[in-house]
Amino acid sequence: YDCGRAAVEAARRGESGMMVALSEDSTTFLTSLESVAGKQRTFPLEWIDDPAKFRDYFLAGGGG
Repeated sequence: YDCGRAAVEAARRGESGMMVALSEDSTTFLTSLESVAGKQRTFPLEWIDDPAKFRDYFLAGGGG
């Protein structure tokens, strides 16, 4: 919900070439597309059978 709201507010301000992102404390911010384009984080296959590992990673802010 917060990401959608931030995106609408940015669009109303005429922001361009930006995307909404989440910080570790779950607040939203705008970041340039260049800072995220072409980057990916993979999901370790061993987490498919161990949701607790994913939950711990997610709650810690997504790791590095």
